[in-house]
Amino acid sequence: EGLNVLRRIPGLSYVDDQAKKLVANKVHRRLVECVISVNSDLRNKTVREACFRTRFDAVIVAVHRSGSRMLSSIGEIELRAGDLLVLETGPTFVQRFNNDRNFTLLA
Repeated sequence: EGLNVLRRIPGLSYVDDQAKKLVANKVHRRLVECVISVNSDLRNKTVREACFRTRFDAVIVAVHRSGSRMLSSIGEIELRAGDLLVLETGPTFVQRFNNDRNFTLLA
């Protein structure tokens, strides 16, 4: 429900249209936070190189590194261990990737 509330706030919009490419209907999507692990094969790849959306059926909404939001284009950000990602996902993301070696799910 929180995601739907955010969508109704005037002036808020997606930076890009990647979320439109998610399979899950807007009503069933969730916001999830995760941290890139030291064992992740996503490390040292840009979001685009890692094919993140296709691989995980999730869109990165924001990337935080060392407590600061990364302001670069999301696709151009090179992922590092410890990066905090805010994701928009389908309803089964947490169940499918809860024990994935690439990241630790937080919320």
